[in-house]
Amino acid sequence: MIQYPFTINNKQELENHIANNQEEYETFINCKANERIKDLEEIQQLYKRTGNCDSVVHKGKYNEKWVTLVLKEVLDDKYHIINDGKTKMMDIQLVHRKKSFKIGIECKYKKNPSKADIDKFRRDKVLNKFDRSIFISCYPIRSGLCDNKSPLGINEVKLLEDELFIVTEDHTFLKTIISLYIDTVEEQKCYYDQKMLF
Repeated sequence: MIQYPFTINNKQELENHIANNQEEYETFINCKANERIKDLEEIQQLYKRTGNCDSVVHKGKYNEKWVTLVLKEVLDDKYHIINDGKTKMMDIQLVHRKKSFKIGIECKYKKNPSKADIDKFRRDKVLNKFDRSIFISCYPIRSGLCDNKSPLGINEVKLLEDELFIVTEDHTFLKTIISLYIDTVEEQKCYYDQKMLF
């Protein structure tokens, strides 16, 4: 068993450490790989179900799982990623591992996200006291935002106070936007927390 903290002063100590703890590292890596394989098999099954029918439920579950996998790639080391299917909550909750900070994420996989969908998103944000909230849609958002003049189109984002709206099905685009947003939010939170101490 690895004893923490440990210090490695040179290459030889590193090689000895790895050799002495190889089994523990292999177990950890295999566990992570098995978890990833299970996630990929699950999303593959969900994807197959979306092609066989027009069920919004199957498409919604597939979309939530897809977003969850993207979040794991980007944030798994800093946030607990919770997708437990509870009602009157966001689809996904991000809870910071060290700080009391949480973000709610609502995923929509329907052709016309409505004002009612956005109102529910905002209601869930308030009821669950999320510090920030993100609405992710695969289709353009035509109503429910403060300026209904033009829809929010594919691969576009809109930031309205503490709410981020994203329209995309592009894995790389979503990863980039989420990373930038989370980094910015954490910097702002750190700044305001420090200001409050003085």
